[in-house]
Amino acid sequence: MPLNQDAILGVQNPLLQQLLSDHWEDQLRRFPVDASRLGDHRYDALLARTNPEAVAEGYNLQRQFLKRAQSIPAASLNEADQLTQELFVDLLETNLQGEVCHTEQWGLSARNNPLVDIEYLPEVQPISTPQDGENLAARYLAAPTLVADTIASLRSGITAGRTPVADSVHRVSDQLDQWLATPCDQTA
Repeated sequence: MPLNQDAILGVQNPLLQQLLSDHWEDQLRRFPVDASRLGDHRYDALLARTNPEAVAEGYNLQRQFLKRAQSIPAASLNEADQLTQELFVDLLETNLQGEVCHTEQWGLSARNNPLVDIEYLPEVQPISTPQDGENLAARYLAAPTLVADTIASLRSGITAGRTPVADSVHRVSDQLDQWLATPCDQTA
């Protein structure tokens, strides 16, 4: 069963089904490594975009999904679908409340940085076929864009007066130095 079928399992209203399916597809498209981790391999050659424009697009999409969810009349939903709609609306509103934090502009740490994302790829995307290898290689080739996106977001934060904790920046810098000093034949 396709993963989006899990997203609409038990939902009766066709409008709510389509909305949940569209949202799920958007999440998989915008967060392709998560899609791979969940077993959806359509985006195996891609990495998420995290630059300021992509972050803004994500919030705009969340607003569009919220508007669609709120436009479905509760009277057209059975009790279970009403609960699903309420929970979905709550999820979107909660996500949108986080927009003011701009974590993409300062959220850098030893556990949240492009190097960790890149090192995680072999765990989420094992190679069983030549295509798997090509997809993983494409992701590695996209790593400079991931780093550039992170730099763009951090620069945007500096402009806005938001910066990561200095200790976190030093730790990430040390991680990168250690990683770069490791001979290729000693990496995973």
